[in-house]
Amino acid sequence: MLIQGIDPRRPFDQEYSEFVLAASRLLSASLASIMLHEEDIARREQAIVNAEILKSELRQQLLESQKEADWTHSKFQRFAERSDIGIFILDMEGIYSYRNDAWYTILSPDDRQIPLNEAWTALIDDEYIPEGQAKFEALAVTKQHQYVE
Repeated sequence: MLIQGIDPRRPFDQEYSEFVLAASRLLSASLASIMLHEEDIARREQAIVNAEILKSELRQQLLESQKEADWTHSKFQRFAERSDIGIFILDMEGIYSYRNDAWYTILSPDDRQIPLNEAWTALIDDEYIPEGQAKFEALAVTKQHQYVE
């Protein structure tokens, strides 16, 4: 609420009335601008709160996913270590990230750190090297399973 007083020594004529209306309009516009600014600040503060909540939820989901991945990896590793077959994991550049003991026992490499490019020639019979390299290259390009015919 706004209360305006007028000067009792000045007549309330058209010019005075226009001044009061102009002052009221300016004041109304200023107040509306302040209210809009406060609403904008409140919206931004709520957006920050919502973002923090979302960040916390995503962090929790990430932790749960990591726990699940660790459990799955541990389960796989226990299976692989008990297995009688040679199991290995390569990345798309041909770098080993895992080889079980059966892999070493079956292939008997002289060097336990043998890289893939040397493994083709050291561990695989000569007649199968080109086919193995072709399958791996196709896998690297297509990211699809490669079947031996």
